[in-house]
Formats: sequence, C-alpha cells, structure tokens
Amino acid sequence: MGIGSYFEITPGLKVSGLRFGSKHLGKCYDDRMPVKADVDFQSGSISAEAVPTDPRRFEFTYQGKRIGVMLFHERKVTMKAGMPPVIINAVLQLAFEETDDYGFIHGLIEVARSMLRYCLQTSNAEFDSIELRGSRPGRKAYPPFEEVGSSKGRIGIARMAECHGEEVRPAFHIPLGEFEKLDVGMLQLIADGDLSMGHFVEDGKRNLWDDARCILLAASFDYEVGKLYPKGIPHRRETYAARQLIIECLDNAAEAAQSNKVRDKARDIAKQLKGIAEGGDSFSSRLYQLYKDHRDILESMRPDLDGRDDFNKMSQRVERLRNALAHGDLSVSADELNLDDMIALEKIVLAIQMLRMGLNDEEAIKAIETACER
Repeated sequence: MGIGSYFEITPGLKVSGLRFGSKHLGKCYDDRMPVKADVDFQSGSISAEAVPTDPRRFEFTYQGKRIGVMLFHERKVTMKAGMPPVIINAVLQLAFEETDDYGFIHGLIEVARSMLRYCLQTSNAEFDSIELRGSRPGRKAYPPFEEVGSSKGRIGIARMAECHGEEVRPAFHIPLGEFEKLDVGMLQLIADGDLSMGHFVEDGKRNLWDDARCILLAASFDYEVGKLYPKGIPHRRETYAARQLIIECLDNAAEAAQSNKVRDKARDIAKQLKGIAEGGDSFSSRLYQLYKDHRDILESMRPDLDGRDDFNKMSQRVERLRNALAHGDLSVSADELNLDDMIALEKIVLAIQMLRMGLNDEEAIKAIETACER
C-alpha cells in the first residue's frame, strides 16, 4: 500500500496560511486582465504594461473555522535568457488562525485540490506549488506535492500516479472572480463534502465514454437534483392523491392476509412499494422537471432539440441507457444520439451545481460558455 501523505514538522510550528499556484488557476482567474500588451511589427518592438487589479476576497467555513480566501495576480520580472521578461501568475491564498493541527491543514490542502479539479472538470489536476505560511514571511515553496513547507518543517504529499507523463490540457476553465456567488458557493460546498465530482475522469480520457462513466454521471445527476429539489420534484394535486390512494391500498392488502406469516411478508413488500409510491421520482421525470423549471439552461446545452417533446424523449433515452448499463444489459450500445445526450448531461450537472451555488439561469449559462472558451 502506498503512502498518500506524510508530515515532518518541527514541534511547535504554527501555520496560519496556505498559498497555491497553478498555470491553470491563472486561466480560471483570467490572466489577461493584469497586463496590456502592444506589438509594433514595423519596428519589431513589443511593450507590456502591468494593469493593477483588485484581489478577490471572500470567506468560507471549514471544520467550524472561518477561512479567508484571496485570489490575486503575482508579477515576476526576470532577465534570464529564454524566459519571458514578465511572468504573471494567479495565486490562491487561504488564511486562518494559527494552528499546529496538521490534520486540519492537510484537509484544507485537499479542499483546494478539489477546487482546482472542479474548475478544470478533471480528476488529475495538481497545483504547481504549495506554500505553508506562518508568523514569519518568506516561507519557501517546494516542488508540487513532493515537499511543501517552511524552514521549520514540511508536509509531503505523494503525487498521484496519473499526474506524471502528458501535460494536463483541460477543456474547461470555470471562471473565478466573475460571479461573486460562484467562488464562495463552490468552496463552501467542496469544504462541506456536498459537491458531486465522482464522474470526473482524467483529462486525457475526456473523449472516452464507457459504461462506468455513464453510470457515475447519472449518479451525480441524481445527487445534484436531489439537492436542488430537497422535497422532491413538484407534482400536480392529482398525482399526490393517486400516490396516497396506492399507499392506502397497500396497507389494506397487507392486513387482509389470512395468516401471520403471510401478513408479515406482505408488510415487508408493502413497505418497499410504499417507498416507491411516496417519492420514487424517475430519472426521466427529474430531467424533464428540470427542463420545465430551467428551460433556457437546457436549451443552451442542446440547441439541436426543439421544444418540450424533444427534451422529454432525451430524458427517456438517458434513463433507458442508465438503467440498462446499471443492470448489466450488454445488448445496449451507446449510439451517436446517446453520446450527445451524455455530453449534454455532463454540462447539465455542472449547471445544477452552479444553481446550488446561487447563480441564476442566465449567469450559469454565461459561466459555462466562458469555461468552454478559455
């Protein structure tokens, strides 16, 4: 069994902050903002001017403690040959009360890693650097996840095996700093362990769709819709009345048994069926309800579909495919139409999560479009 992480800290070391750097973080927190460049091809001159930007500041709660967050651009100047003269990187900084609780610190690192992976919608993203910060400034940053620490100690976190080899080139860069609720909501849901990311795959496998990925994506959809509609999807009064009628019939059927053994068995079966009758909303009904409540979002995901009937058929196709794969029906094949459905479903899950973070329909559409463009 491999070691996932280790701690080698000088006793008494207090930590009050963490800093994270990543080239992909810079693309999420738009690195075009802090610089204005100009090229004169006739004279062969290039000029660059640093544009001051205000850091993005907010807070979230982790393990009952308030964590201050700051996103900002860090500028570096170098005269080294072969290096750009000006380097601008985005930095994520977390601040908290001084502590020597290294389990808490490790947990915060995992929250930040999950945030980066969520922003890139991939399972194998890592920061380029991490730095522990204490009461004294100037803590040294070590290489990514091999050693991270200060002059008094270090935290070592083993690289995941898939981090080696090809460079990660994600298709998504969810925009940070553009929607106030998005940044705060994202980190809070991640810190609470309340954001479904089980369907993420390695960046190099984004174009590969297998049975497991489809099933995990459908599970994420079920989870997120359950959170969006905590009381279940709304139904007409007649539907609730019909459900109540079925529940009463099941109770009466169980009590009509002629022997105690049959009655006990009937009660067990009735209990299972009542669970379905009380809140067994199907996958297709949930997706269809989402279309009725957030039509603009779903139509932006599938502009090729025309109207309610087309989306109803899509929801039924996805449900049939999910059920067949989950039950091992090898006769089912994902044709091109199913693939379009699953690609759209992946974005729909992302949109639902953004709604849970506090964005409205229009903001969620814009955020996803921006994520795909960067």
